[in-house]
Amino acid sequence: MAPLLLLLALLRTDGEAAVQQALAPRSSGFAACLVVAADPPRRVDLRFRVNAAGQATESRLGEDTPVAPQLERCLLSILAGVHFPKEAGGREVVYPIHYAPAPARASGAGPRAGSPPNPRPRANTPLRILQEPRLVGDNWRVVDGRNAGISDGALALLAGDTGLQAELASTRSRLGVFAASEFALAAGGAVAAGFGIYGATQQTAAPLSSRDTLLISAGGAVFVIAGSLFLYHVARWLDVGASRPLWHHLDLVQSETLVAQINGGS
Repeated sequence: MAPLLLLLALLRTDGEAAVQQALAPRSSGFAACLVVAADPPRRVDLRFRVNAAGQATESRLGEDTPVAPQLERCLLSILAGVHFPKEAGGREVVYPIHYAPAPARASGAGPRAGSPPNPRPRANTPLRILQEPRLVGDNWRVVDGRNAGISDGALALLAGDTGLQAELASTRSRLGVFAASEFALAAGGAVAAGFGIYGATQQTAAPLSSRDTLLISAGGAVFVIAGSLFLYHVARWLDVGASRPLWHHLDLVQSETLVAQINGGS
């Protein structure tokens, strides 16, 4: 009985760690939702269940603190883009989000030592579209007043477009699944081709056996095709958060609209 209880305790700890690890990269997004909201609460509890596919279901906010519908949509849209590892499957989660407004400072005063940074996403406006010739990929990108690149994900966050944030998060999750599958296929092709090459080295008479020929040709083809798709989808996955993406997920018209919206509200 004692070993069983110890095993259950270890599984519970692993599940909690998996949930925290999956949610940690979204902390800045959750904080941004609170900062841009009118009269945000100091704490909001996210309540949800993780299903076997690693998605949050039955998502809702805790009933202890009433929040505005816009804030609720913002938080839940970010949560919808989180993919949890299998260790978290079946867990009911209460995830507290704390918000502490930055204290007012005198003009020109520097940040107080040891104080946490203000999580509010701010652009060094005005933003603009910078045209730059490139041999491969889009020939434009969004930059701020210091010519620092702004990623598609950051642009949606700065604009406060929660629907677009959720769409980009979903796209990134889907690309991650594609890349993982293609990596497995490429690895399988490489192994098959390796077996064929090994068999050929053990064969003294020519020509090669039909089995080794098939393994080398088919395995090599799978490796090349799946490996190429893997590299493409990894690049597209990185493009969501890249300040200088190869190919944008937002088209030029969408980006121009968001830039105008951000500049107009700054």
